[in-house]
Amino acid sequence: MTPELSSAEPTGVVEDPYPAGAQVFVRDEMWLVRNSSLTEHDGARVEVVGVSDFVRDQEAVFFTALDEIELVDPRQTKLVADDSPNFRHSHLFLEAVLRRTALPQSERGLALADSFALVAAWLGITADQLIAIYRSRYHILAQRDSEMYFDANGRKIAASHHSYGHGQTKDDYLDLLQHLASPATTPPPEGYTAPFYKADRETEMRAAHAHSQARLDAEIDAGRWTPLTPDEDGS
Repeated sequence: MTPELSSAEPTGVVEDPYPAGAQVFVRDEMWLVRNSSLTEHDGARVEVVGVSDFVRDQEAVFFTALDEIELVDPRQTKLVADDSPNFRHSHLFLEAVLRRTALPQSERGLALADSFALVAAWLGITADQLIAIYRSRYHILAQRDSEMYFDANGRKIAASHHSYGHGQTKDDYLDLLQHLASPATTPPPEGYTAPFYKADRETEMRAAHAHSQARLDAEIDAGRWTPLTPDEDGS
């Protein structure tokens, strides 16, 4: 699957700032937009956090007058046939995405975040089978996900040090638990903004799979996609 990118003109005036939750491609890396605003001379000021491996969880600020910012349009995601034996490339891609950290529900509309469900539907893997894979093969990841939250700005906070968000400390999670137990009297951890969303990977998987399956069925019904079978790939 290849996302189609739309380049923003690096001029001094930008009519529509990049919306929070969108993904952008800047300096050969993928970023998630947290906020954007117009400046007087440098175009849009875009606050982002890294998504791709090299810049994951790193915060940055870009200006459209100084950098070429390519907005990823999830509606333009294209299906590309996998002609590897037994769909090997798709299986590897699916496993790679399953190992990543869950995104908060507020970002559920991003097609790239749900691409693993689209691959699963394309391979004929049901939602129940996908969750069974998650529980059996990635039980440690499932445990970490069950102790993970996101604040109102999408900032991650987790119990396991393997899953800490950017700049998080151990005390932050303990402070969060106290806040959740008594939100009226105990403030959120410093630097975090209530309300908090608890990661729910299995619910997200089912929702994403249902959306992806409907999308794939529509492409098949319209004659724009013919799914391959293992016998058709030459294996």
